[in-house]
Amino acid sequence: MKNYLLFLVLLCSSLFTACSNQGREDAVNPHEPTPTVDFSFQENSTGDMTFATTTTGKITSYSWSFGDQQTSNEVNPIHPYNRNKTYSVSLKVKGPGGEAVTSKLVETKNVEGTVIFWTSKIYIDVLMEPQTSVGIWFPNTSPLKFYSPPQIIKKSFSSAPPCSTEGAATFKGKDGDTVYWNSNGSSSPFGGGIFYGYFTFVGRECKNVKIE
Repeated sequence: MKNYLLFLVLLCSSLFTACSNQGREDAVNPHEPTPTVDFSFQENSTGDMTFATTTTGKITSYSWSFGDQQTSNEVNPIHPYNRNKTYSVSLKVKGPGGEAVTSKLVETKNVEGTVIFWTSKIYIDVLMEPQTSVGIWFPNTSPLKFYSPPQIIKKSFSSAPPCSTEGAATFKGKDGDTVYWNSNGSSSPFGGGIFYGYFTFVGRECKNVKIE
């Protein structure tokens, strides 16, 4: 009987110890230094942001929040943003010595959108420039500053073609408002009755604009 009672006591003691250790798995180890964290960032020519982490102390997990409802657990992630704006980016790290968090404002400037101009006619010149230069335009005294050289729609389409279709006019531009100019039925961008319209580049999206 005594041996049986001793067995029960030892069993309960072992279970209590195991449960106590389990509860301390996420506890801070006072013998480990408290971690610190910082990060830098660099945008490439297409709006992808490269993040580089600097930490001290032992780190077991990384948790990024990029400010656009996207996250990552990588150490040094590369994140593609979809619009040009300022994002609040945060990074939390954890380790046996505790956790640390830091946040910074990250501005993207190089995200580009695409627009493809098409028509049911042919040989329509298309030019594009930032909206800020729209106003009274005199061709001989106020030359336009284009995103790219004028393009000519060389094929006709019965419906909107997909992006980068041969024979249409495709432009890339920074995320934001833009004005386009086009001349109907002339190989010269300064002839054929120029008129203009408005278009908004939307980062990493391709839009179709019909010209008649």
